[in-house]
Amino acid sequence: NDFHKRVYFMILNSKPKIYLFNVFLGLLIFFVLVIFRLPNFLNPQPLTSDEAFQASQILSLMNGDGFFFYFDGERYAGIFYGLTAIPFFWIFGVGTLAYKLPGTLFYALNILSTYYLVKKIQPTAALTVVLLMIFSSPVVLAISTHNWPLGLTCFLGNLIFLNFLKIKETGGSLLRPVFFLGFFMGFSIYTYTYSILYIGTIAILFVL
Repeated sequence: NDFHKRVYFMILNSKPKIYLFNVFLGLLIFFVLVIFRLPNFLNPQPLTSDEAFQASQILSLMNGDGFFFYFDGERYAGIFYGLTAIPFFWIFGVGTLAYKLPGTLFYALNILSTYYLVKKIQPTAALTVVLLMIFSSPVVLAISTHNWPLGLTCFLGNLIFLNFLKIKETGGSLLRPVFFLGFFMGFSIYTYTYSILYIGTIAILFVL
C-alpha cells in the first residue's frame, strides 16, 4: 500500500502531470466505451431530426457561413456540442458516426468527473459507480451515442458541484474555484438553458 502511494506521488507530483493523467484516463474511458458501442457505430442509426438539423448547420459553418452562437430557432441550445463534431468530421469524414462520437466522449468525461465527485462524498463507492456507468443499461448505452446537449450538461454539472464542494472546504478563501464555479454555471446555461436546475440546486445548498 505504501509502495503504491509512493509510485502515485512520483507520477503525479505536479499539476501538469495530474492534468495529463486525467486526459489519459478520459481518453481511455472513451475508447472502452466506443468498443462497447461498436455494433451501434458500425451500423449507426440515422441521425435524429434534431441531430440532423443541427449537424447541417455545423457543416454550413465549416463551409464558410457566418458564425452563430445558437442553432437556428433553438435559443435554448448553444452550438458548442455541435462544434465538437468537427474534429471527427476531419478524421472520419462527414457522416453519422462522426457526429455521434462526441456524445460518447461527453459520457466518458461524465464518468471521470462523477468518479471524483463520488470520491469526495462517499469514497468507497466511487469505483463501483464508475463500473456501473461503464457497464450501463442498453438505454443509457443508446443515449450516450447521440450528440445531444444532455451529455455535455451532465459533465458541466459535475464540474459545478466539484467547485462548489471546493469552495465549501476552503470557506471561499480561494479565488480559483469561485471563478470556475461561475464560469461553468454560465457555460452550462449557454449549452442548455434547462441546466438552470443545477444552478438552483447549488443556490439551495449555499443557503443550507
